[in-house]
Amino acid sequence: MYAEMHISHGVLCQYFLNSIDALNIKNEKHPFIKVKIFSQDNLLCIEVLDNGCGIPKKEIKKIFKAFYSTKQSNNNWGIGLNYVEKVITMHGGKIYVKSKVNKYTWFQIVLPLYSQKRRLFCWEK
Repeated sequence: MYAEMHISHGVLCQYFLNSIDALNIKNEKHPFIKVKIFSQDNLLCIEVLDNGCGIPKKEIKKIFKAFYSTKQSNNNWGIGLNYVEKVITMHGGKIYVKSKVNKYTWFQIVLPLYSQKRRLFCWEK
């Protein structure tokens, strides 16, 4: 199985950067970022879990909006997750988010293994 590497790289990097920021904000004693990649029912699933500061429930719907950010930084433009959502949606995928403040944040990306529209994913034998 393969994917357009620049898309996969950009999407995963954004999640890792957000997870690292969340861990730095919380100053977790035993920080972790867990990544799980698997296929199921002709879908590619990528899960990223961290034990950072979490996202308040009322903010979760806003995090994919362009230029929206909860971070207080001059280097943050609030376009990372908006980019991720657009790329995933454009390729027929979906994103799921669960979070609990000061406990964890879990993202799941679900993409078709093969897309007629873009031929993004396919099986190689």
